[in-house]
Amino acid sequence: MSCDNTVSVVIVTHNAGKYILPCLVSVLSSRNIHLEDVIVVDNASQDSTVDTIQRVFGKDSRVKIIRLHKNMGFPYACNLGIAHAHSKYVVLMNPDAIADPYCFANLLAIISSDGQVAVAQPKIVHPGGYIDSAGGLMDLLGHGFHIGKLQRDQGQYDRSRDIFYATFACAMLRRDIYLRLGGMDPRFFLYNEDLDFCWRCWLAGYRIIYAPNAIAYHVGQHITKKLPYQAIYFGRRNRLYTVFTNYPLLVGIVASLLLLAFYIDLSFLSVIRGDKIEARLTLRIVYKFFRDLKYLTRKKLSLVRRRHLSEILARRLITFKLVGLKLYLTGLYRRQPALEK
Repeated sequence: MSCDNTVSVVIVTHNAGKYILPCLVSVLSSRNIHLEDVIVVDNASQDSTVDTIQRVFGKDSRVKIIRLHKNMGFPYACNLGIAHAHSKYVVLMNPDAIADPYCFANLLAIISSDGQVAVAQPKIVHPGGYIDSAGGLMDLLGHGFHIGKLQRDQGQYDRSRDIFYATFACAMLRRDIYLRLGGMDPRFFLYNEDLDFCWRCWLAGYRIIYAPNAIAYHVGQHITKKLPYQAIYFGRRNRLYTVFTNYPLLVGIVASLLLLAFYIDLSFLSVIRGDKIEARLTLRIVYKFFRDLKYLTRKKLSLVRRRHLSEILARRLITFKLVGLKLYLTGLYRRQPALEK
């Protein structure tokens, strides 16, 4: 296999000692590819993550560890890992994900067949046979949602298609395009970084593809389930940043104001329920947004725009129905399926 078909894998860890071994075993067991290196970027774990990797895989020259002494967030760590990768194609993978032996080979087949494909996502399922993601779409207010989420996998999403964004729980990227577009925004820290990057790919004229013949398994949200307020803060703030930056000027301003109004309404409801923390988080989000407005405007002006919003809408990658908002309000994404034995 030529060097152009080698694959690097980047895994970002933070207190993932419970999950990292099955993840790495699955990666190192991949077939029909040349695995160049597996770069684990550890975000200042306080558990046994690094020791476990060194103990089990210390003699495998493909496995490399980059230790950060401070948790710099998911986007920063991914950018660092990809900068150290040596392959044309890079897989981003969560430590609580497991790749099917042919997952990477099938992703490689589809992404290498078309130079306009920047990112390819496998079908991601829970071990009990429920779908975690068959690709991502977005509603008008920037709420991303996963196609088929929590549906039993019965082959209903076995057709490859364009998607608005790929979840970086497991996805293959072209390294040159990733670097050309500036990678993920490190200010995001957590949440929406994959949607933001994929949106920029679409604007730059590239495509994001769902590859159902590639399979990965995802336990899902093993860290963020324990940090609900962190999820609220970064999820809402980053969504606001994303719509302001990537939409055309007028649409971005209107969408941002609507989101701000929505968040303020939610904070009033939370106070009525006796939860003042959410209200304080909303005030912090509003403050951060206006404080970062200059930075966001510079980012907006620097975007490569070869594709108009109308073309993305025509591809039905952004829905006019507020589907993501509805799922967010009903709490569907906070419910996990009962895994079958």
